[in-house]
Amino acid sequence: MIASTTTPVSRLSVRHANASRRGSIAAAGLVDAVGAHIAVSGELDVIPIAPAIWAMLICAVALLGVRTAVFSKRAWPVTLALVVGSQLAMHVGMVKAPWAFGLRIHHEAVLITPSALIAHAIGTIGYRIIGGPQYSLLDCLYMTFITIATIGYGEVVSLTDSPGGRIFTMVIASVGIG
Repeated sequence: MIASTTTPVSRLSVRHANASRRGSIAAAGLVDAVGAHIAVSGELDVIPIAPAIWAMLICAVALLGVRTAVFSKRAWPVTLALVVGSQLAMHVGMVKAPWAFGLRIHHEAVLITPSALIAHAIGTIGYRIIGGPQYSLLDCLYMTFITIATIGYGEVVSLTDSPGGRIFTMVIASVGIG
């Protein structure tokens, strides 16, 4: 006679099942957000320890989530809404605090661009030519800056009798804004 040597199947406790579900939803949201970033930009600039940070994030969500006494099956629309919400939260986090996700900053605008420097240089030289030597380069740069930045505190370089100067100002403003 042969004895049966099968071991009983152990099931997850309710606490572990809920934690597993929370971790799975967080992982799906993270994978979706990373995939969306890659699909839009073609790449994702991560630091070498990013996967470890992501694993810790998923574990934290799994362990720190709301605990319920009963594990119940969810309808697929509820699960879909939770995954989409998780993806949205992950995306906002990646944009607002990329360092927390192990990402290098990729949505930051450059403060000074080459075209802005060129526009300011042309504007400064143009106002110096239009205004004449009685205006300093600082006055001309200031006139260019208040024009491009659309501040318009007032004309430092007088354009009262200069239709060409007014046209130049409109061109500089259009180039600087655009």
